[in-house]
Amino acid sequence: MLRRMFVLALLGLIFGPMVTAEACFVRSPQPVQVWLDQVAIDLRGNVAEKHYICAFKNPNGGAIVGGECYMELEPGAHVDGLTVSVDGRSSTAEVLPVEEANKVFTTMVKEGGSPALLEYFGNQLIRTKLPNVPAGETVTVELRYTTVMKKQGDFLRIRTLNTNPKVLRQRLKAASVKVRIQSDDPLKTIYSPTHEIKIGEEEGWDAVVSWEEENYLPKKPFVLYVGSATDPVSAGVLTYREPGKDGTFMLILSPGHGTPSASDGFLAGIPKDVVFCVDTSGSMLQDDKIDQMKAALKYCVNELREGDRFNIVSFNTKVETYAPLIEGLVEVTSEVKADATDFVRTLHARGGTAIAESLTQSIHLLKSSTNGDEAPRARIILFATDGMPTVGERDSQKILDAVQAANGEQIRLFIFGEGYGVNAKLLDRLALENRGEADYVLPKEDISEKIESFFERIGTPLMTDLTIEIPGLESYDVYPETIPDLYRGEQLIVFGRYSGSGTKTVVLRGNSAEGERVMEYVVDFPSKDTTDTSAFVPRLWAGRRVDDLLMKLRGLDEPDAGIIEEIVGLATRYGIVTPYTSFLLDEGLPVDASEAVGIGGGATGPPRKPALLLRSRLEEESKDRDDAKTTFDSSRELAQARKNAAKSGNATDFYRQAQEQLDGLGVKRDALDAVQYVDERTFYHRNGRWEQAEFQIAGEREKATAKEPIVVPIGSKAYFDLLSEDPRAAKFLSLGNVILELNNKWYAVQ
Repeated sequence: MLRRMFVLALLGLIFGPMVTAEACFVRSPQPVQVWLDQVAIDLRGNVAEKHYICAFKNPNGGAIVGGECYMELEPGAHVDGLTVSVDGRSSTAEVLPVEEANKVFTTMVKEGGSPALLEYFGNQLIRTKLPNVPAGETVTVELRYTTVMKKQGDFLRIRTLNTNPKVLRQRLKAASVKVRIQSDDPLKTIYSPTHEIKIGEEEGWDAVVSWEEENYLPKKPFVLYVGSATDPVSAGVLTYREPGKDGTFMLILSPGHGTPSASDGFLAGIPKDVVFCVDTSGSMLQDDKIDQMKAALKYCVNELREGDRFNIVSFNTKVETYAPLIEGLVEVTSEVKADATDFVRTLHARGGTAIAESLTQSIHLLKSSTNGDEAPRARIILFATDGMPTVGERDSQKILDAVQAANGEQIRLFIFGEGYGVNAKLLDRLALENRGEADYVLPKEDISEKIESFFERIGTPLMTDLTIEIPGLESYDVYPETIPDLYRGEQLIVFGRYSGSGTKTVVLRGNSAEGERVMEYVVDFPSKDTTDTSAFVPRLWAGRRVDDLLMKLRGLDEPDAGIIEEIVGLATRYGIVTPYTSFLLDEGLPVDASEAVGIGGGATGPPRKPALLLRSRLEEESKDRDDAKTTFDSSRELAQARKNAAKSGNATDFYRQAQEQLDGLGVKRDALDAVQYVDERTFYHRNGRWEQAEFQIAGEREKATAKEPIVVPIGSKAYFDLLSEDPRAAKFLSLGNVILELNNKWYAVQ
């Protein structure tokens, strides 16, 4: 598979100024600007036709003399019909095998060039010639070829748009990826751990995946997993396991994309029972919230399907319903939809906020309409509020207890909190304890867009009350702890850790429109991984684990040092943003990771000075913000982290969260200058170098410094010996000056 980059800046260290963008090296005495990067792939079965367009612009006053252009090709990849053109004119090209390509990289480093190109060490290269580029003009390189792709476990894996963030540090005018997919078996899984993709339709294709961004700052290559299967719900597994350690798995359950046939009872879905429980208190008059809420309600009512039942509960000082309590839920018809829409128009904002009574009445409506002999139904409460309880029961714990007693985890509670006035801790726990989700909306955001998007997502439930078992495998720390329901067009992602190994059977159980359903999948859980392609999986699992620990911590009256210590350890090792690890991104706070706990490296004791400095700074900043806003922001971050980890599985969210934390601390620093994620490892920039995360953790640091790290000069014989002994070290050495561990030895590369 081809991975392109334009590396025009690296060679400038040897031959003059250059710039980088994807597997393309152009020698030039003057800087060149990356202009755009476009990728189009047609995937038919396992045959991929690929078309790349890359443009450079000469911003200088004089012409740029052309040179050799290299494009990267993964080892073992075979291509047919390779054509290369430069500004529309055909160009000859040759393929350099791995050995010759490695000489290109190592020669650059030996001659004093940047080691950053070592990230691509071990791959083949395609070499062609480029013409001169006149002042102010652009040169466009196009590449076309066809290749047969091999499956990685249950998936075909596409990796492209591989711009190198450690060197480039320049935004592209535009970048885009388009993948058209035609599958022999029903298409099930479409997943990217790196980019927020859109999935659409096009005549003649099963699905079209697209991503585009202007003014694009690259952070990671674009990676896409595609899976197909004949099962009603496919189960694909990605695993990563280092030698001698427990492994991490990522299970992706998917019912597929597209519209099912009329005869497919399973994919037709389970009918829904829905109660829309909405806040109509006086505060909803602010920022047009009541009008937005009414618009969302109208949309949701009109999106209900034949066979669904519903009611509307509005609450302020008192609780009112669309259909009388005695009637329970009403069957969906066109006449009922019109009548309910008229009811929504009559809602007005006034009075207080009777949260407890509105929730218990909503649960009663759903339970009173249930006949134990009827077919399975998905029972849902959509709850939206902008305030804290002011009428009736106000004690958070008593509200939680009352809802739990009334519900018994049978009804899903999905919550939307609006503005800064909500009790985020209460709403989070209500959602967590009732198998739902909580999301939050800023005062100037439109809540109708959030609710409409959510309701479209859960439009067709396929399986409820899911359980997953893996007999014979010792799995633990599995997230989410309670498996959510599965909806048509949605993918469900489950993370976990495991010991042992071998071929196992994953058993999925749940209720469907056709009754109880049991599905079995044969999956391989390896004792070690031979490639690093799934090295992002442990970080995603750790993000989910940390979020779970943070949620538990928020539910305690007093902080738990043991929980905090685990949070800090995981967050440090995997580069996860938490309130306890800001010091890792700010070089102005030279602190050991153990000090963030405020326990001085042990289970008890006073916090050390650097941790106090951080705490003081945070406290000072918080004085300028309303307490409710602080609570809101914290909960919003956690809710978003839960979504990222449990649903999208987007590994680049960690960069975004790091940047948000730096901005929040008032630190004028780009996240890419503070932290780098390289496969399963994390590196922090401290003391003028990159330091592997374990170097920041108490105990690990002591082991690393028991003997002075072995000093290895960049470009020395010892440096290239490391590459020969462990080729995967090239990715870590590409950072330049770095403290890292290889084969149980610590090295200081400088």
